[in-house]
Amino acid sequence: MATTKFKNNQRENAIKSQKKKRRKKKTAITLVVFFVICALVLCVLSLTVFFKIETISVAGNSTYTAEEILSAAEIDKGDNLILINGEDLSKRLSVMLPFIEKVKVEKKLPASLKINVIETKEEFCFVNEGNCYSANKNGKIIKKYDASPENLIMITLSDNVKFSLGKKIVFNNEREQALFENYLDLTQELNYKVNFINISDYFASYIKIDDRIIVKFGSSSYFEDKVAYLKASLDGVSNTAEGVFDLSAWTPDNNQPVLTYGDISSYEK
Repeated sequence: MATTKFKNNQRENAIKSQKKKRRKKKTAITLVVFFVICALVLCVLSLTVFFKIETISVAGNSTYTAEEILSAAEIDKGDNLILINGEDLSKRLSVMLPFIEKVKVEKKLPASLKINVIETKEEFCFVNEGNCYSANKNGKIIKKYDASPENLIMITLSDNVKFSLGKKIVFNNEREQALFENYLDLTQELNYKVNFINISDYFASYIKIDDRIIVKFGSSSYFEDKVAYLKASLDGVSNTAEGVFDLSAWTPDNNQPVLTYGDISSYEK
């Protein structure tokens, strides 16, 4: 009899334990659902009611007005601060307003937005089909001109290129693009003024430096080695010499370029 009573007590205790576990589980689920609903409500409120932009400022701009920048950005007071994506905004403005290199966005909760503008500058002028397109040091097209502006390095290209304001020049030929990029690097590292670059013919490209020397690089083969050799060779050339420095056939095994003194007026931009 005692054994039967003991078993009954065990069953009752087991049932009570199971009920207690179910209650705890239901409570936990209820709490999770409650917090999820609260999070969703807060999320909806933050995107619709809270964090509406009240103040907008623009800094670092000199080429464009704050109004032009905000118009291109399509941002107004009352827009949601949380939804402003700084990376997307930077990409958009760098294309629509080409003198802008990028922007950095500062958000100050609950309702303040600041757009910090980093501008770029014109360094090159690409000549193509009678037009001139200025570009920054990375090859991004900034402005179209009817005539070549002064104080920019003129680069003559083949017809196999496309230009779009706010975007980098697009080449149809990978070899020509590689040669172009080599020349961009050269302008940054050569301690001579580069007057113009002509790469309209991939196998016969050349540059003019210091208003007196034509350097014929030819193709992009051994380009970095050619540049290093050129730097060393120019140290022994008079600073008044005028002529043609031919590196077009240069190779590690054939490294005796010829500097031919004389008139260079036949080499066009």
